[in-house]
Amino acid sequence: MSSISYPISTRDLEYVNACLVCDGDILEIISVVSVAHLPFFKTVYCKKCGMVFRNLRPKIEWFEKSWTKKNNESIVAATCHEKSKLERRRLLRYRNLALAFSKIGCGTSLLDIGTGTGIGLKAFTELGFHAVGIEPDPTRARIGRDQGLSIIETTMERYRPAVRFDIVTLIHTLEHLHHPLAALRALRGFIQEHGWLYVEVPDINVLVNWRDSLYLEHMNNFSERTLAFLSMRAGFRPLFRFFPKSHPFGITHLGILFKKETDNELSSSVSFPAPAESNEKIRAYYRKHLSGASDEPLRFTIREITDVVRMVPNPGYSIKTIDGQRYYAIEEVRSRPLTFGWLRSFQKSIKKRVKRVLKGYIRDREFYSLRYSRFQDSSEFI
Repeated sequence: MSSISYPISTRDLEYVNACLVCDGDILEIISVVSVAHLPFFKTVYCKKCGMVFRNLRPKIEWFEKSWTKKNNESIVAATCHEKSKLERRRLLRYRNLALAFSKIGCGTSLLDIGTGTGIGLKAFTELGFHAVGIEPDPTRARIGRDQGLSIIETTMERYRPAVRFDIVTLIHTLEHLHHPLAALRALRGFIQEHGWLYVEVPDINVLVNWRDSLYLEHMNNFSERTLAFLSMRAGFRPLFRFFPKSHPFGITHLGILFKKETDNELSSSVSFPAPAESNEKIRAYYRKHLSGASDEPLRFTIREITDVVRMVPNPGYSIKTIDGQRYYAIEEVRSRPLTFGWLRSFQKSIKKRVKRVLKGYIRDREFYSLRYSRFQDSSEFI
């Protein structure tokens, strides 16, 4: 069992009663997570625009206390800045992104929000950008500064830039923010007139399954459509679609490069037609790898919070309950399949070996050379 526990009470919670994108108030419950008998993390779906978000969640102040409590600086330092395969891949991804920004003509002054230990800043700086990062996690910010990078330890809400930037990047950050629309509107003050905003998030159509209901730091789940609508409401026009990957032959994330509009005409003209995804399809995202179908919300129960980032899956975790059934490790749910558990494991083993062989002979061009294309117009999202 983890030696760290994160207590939570009703005082640590906040409730959102309207959609973060369209202000709709007809919300369908997808999942509810409780610690002991206290519901504290609820995922909902807006029936007006299709946005998926947490309308019951811990306040940002609870997370800030937990970040200070959880971090082990030696562990973070041992895996950052090319000391792990993951970080070397991130460095390559950021270099490809920097090359794309240069080709499009986005300018050279750049602000990276949620920069972590600064692997992205390192890539941008090496390619001639004047890059600054902000990071709320004190451990990661300190490690990045020790590498000679320009990282300010603060949140986006508290940051007051002395100058405006040509481009601001939110790379796997917007899904973590409690108030994404307010955050994007605030970003307008960080960006030069006719400047750029790049947003990259997990794609709900590709990545999300039941585990995301237990990912404490994920406040929002975006499709291309809801991300575009949210950003247009904040005064940013989507111009380029990007197809970034975390690793070769991996899943493709959702990336959009937006242009800052000079007036509020765009934000006031955004309308929200009925969502393309049905209720059943949204629910299906959150029931991947779970047997059976149900119109009822998923319900998870844990004894205590032992990881501030995610509550899945760890053999040391307390008993968890899914749909009234008890599991000592949530991972076991994945082997309640349409096929036998041993056959599923065999299939996964063969798949991994085939991928390993293919990687030795085939190069994933979409990973090593970032692909992007221009949107025709905003009607693509309707």
